[in-house]
Amino acid sequence: MISFRPATKEDLEAVWSLFLRVKIDLESKGNTMWSHGYPRKKDFQETLDNGSLTLIYDDDRLIGSYGYMFDVAAYYFDGETAEAEAKKMLQTIGCDNGHPNLILERFFLDPSCQGKGIGSQVMKHIDETFPDHNLVYAVFKINKAGIAFYKRHGFKECKETFPWGWGEYNDTCTLLYRATF
Repeated sequence: MISFRPATKEDLEAVWSLFLRVKIDLESKGNTMWSHGYPRKKDFQETLDNGSLTLIYDDDRLIGSYGYMFDVAAYYFDGETAEAEAKKMLQTIGCDNGHPNLILERFFLDPSCQGKGIGSQVMKHIDETFPDHNLVYAVFKINKAGIAFYKRHGFKECKETFPWGWGEYNDTCTLLYRATF
């Protein structure tokens, strides 16, 4: 049975170990989205410290996780123009509709659990946990399976690019979103 719970500091090593297994599996399939130094263990630690790292279990076995945050400007942009750039992005994708925005980050599942409907259960859990939230997720363009997954769950792909504060990742990501109406 699939279940969810917030991560605690004791969970970091298990999440990191699972992430590394997922990364190796992706690389073996030619998907190098997480092969360039991101994410780091520190990124998982920060999400955990913020109380926004959710663990996914199949019975008592850790099979995945996802993180989230709410501040679009802080997540996607840097500097003095961050708020203005975030506002422009949200207007472009129709997520400036008065509903709160939820940014998904680093959602992954153990390779042995993929293709079994568990990702759909995770999306249902997110929808139930954060009703009335617009969902925003930047996905590496090389992650074709991930993009297809999100599109099956009602996400749209933004064709416009933004001056994200991610340096080398600016051209490698595409923005997916699902606005609430």
